[in-house]
Amino acid sequence: MVVVDTNVLLAALITSKGWSFRLLEKMLNHDIEYLVSLKLISEYWSVVTRHENMKKIPLSLNEIEALLAIIAQNGIYQDVYYRWRPNLSDESDNFILELAIAGQADSIVTFNRKDFEIAELKFDLSILSPRDFLQKRSLQ
Repeated sequence: MVVVDTNVLLAALITSKGWSFRLLEKMLNHDIEYLVSLKLISEYWSVVTRHENMKKIPLSLNEIEALLAIIAQNGIYQDVYYRWRPNLSDESDNFILELAIAGQADSIVTFNRKDFEIAELKFDLSILSPRDFLQKRSLQ
């Protein structure tokens, strides 16, 4: 089980060349089980549809909304009942870690590995780039 950070999804939408796009394909093809929450889907939408990001993404708003709906539908929904507050340097990343803990994920896929590795609370959780995650799972 994995949680995919927003920066990875954004990278996948900007270009079809790269590990982020490969990861997105695996998610959409049901090759990877991933966790979602209302807050995560909301953040995906908020970040991806920012004006500066929409200029970089070769999809229409309708196509992006349809894709996010598929991601939400195919993911494993997880409520977060308890806030761990691992006190990450970027406060907005705390909910990603909390989602991973609540859903018993084994990995978080992100480009901000350092931000997650300096948490005050430590958990048995891999923090991986899209490439490292796919290679570790032999899903290249």
